[in-house]
Amino acid sequence: FDEMRSAGKTLFATDKDGKVARSLDSLSSMTPIQFVQRTLREQLAIKSSQEREASWLHSLMESESLRKLQSAVRPATIDDSQLSRETSEAPQEYAPTLHHLQLLVSTGRWPVTSTARADVISNLEVENKQGSFTVVNPEFEGGLYKDGIGSFPLPQGNEHFPELVKAVFDLELSLSKSRTLNRPASSHCAINCNAQFTPHVDSGRGAGQSLSMIVGLGDYHGGELAVEGDLHSIRYRPLQFDGWKLRHWTKPFEGERFSLVWFTPDMKKVEKS
Repeated sequence: FDEMRSAGKTLFATDKDGKVARSLDSLSSMTPIQFVQRTLREQLAIKSSQEREASWLHSLMESESLRKLQSAVRPATIDDSQLSRETSEAPQEYAPTLHHLQLLVSTGRWPVTSTARADVISNLEVENKQGSFTVVNPEFEGGLYKDGIGSFPLPQGNEHFPELVKAVFDLELSLSKSRTLNRPASSHCAINCNAQFTPHVDSGRGAGQSLSMIVGLGDYHGGELAVEGDLHSIRYRPLQFDGWKLRHWTKPFEGERFSLVWFTPDMKKVEKS
């Protein structure tokens, strides 16, 4: 009662003349003391409910899950410190692959992104100069994918860009050897240009190998890979991660950003298909 008085509020609802408003039902069924008691109980219940809601909201705002979600949906901007950093030249082992990637962009021959892949890319704007497509390793398992497998034909990327395909899988082999990753050759590679992926887990043909490997190429700022909220700078820094189980996405970036993701689908499921 004292709290309400000090806040300039009245204990009871009043009419325009300042008189306490009571319903006919209240007058007929309750004594004045009962009416006062009921009103006090209602006010205390409201205050208790507000305190519980405030406590719940505070715990929600402090939760790690909310911070990760806020990071995932934050507007596509990067700070000045990222813009001020100078980019370095591509290491020699990346040069052939980067050359073929940039050639596709400069000649406007970047393939059309599939509908399924486009659903997890937020910034597809320039046709034939950005997007994502997949190629297969013609040397995998003695040429298992050389002419396609099962109901899956050879990807058009293999038919149209054989030199790029060779450079991409040669790069995986080089990275695996030079960094002692002990990584077996992959059967597939997703090739991306200026694609900002939204939070997702990998899907498609089978459950995949336990680890995919990703690396970024090109002259860009930002663009870290977020894996369940943890950020990884992948520009010329290959990273192995479980994209089939862990939610991941691309942070905002500026510049020309390519990325390669090597992976191997579940062979049994592919063969059954």
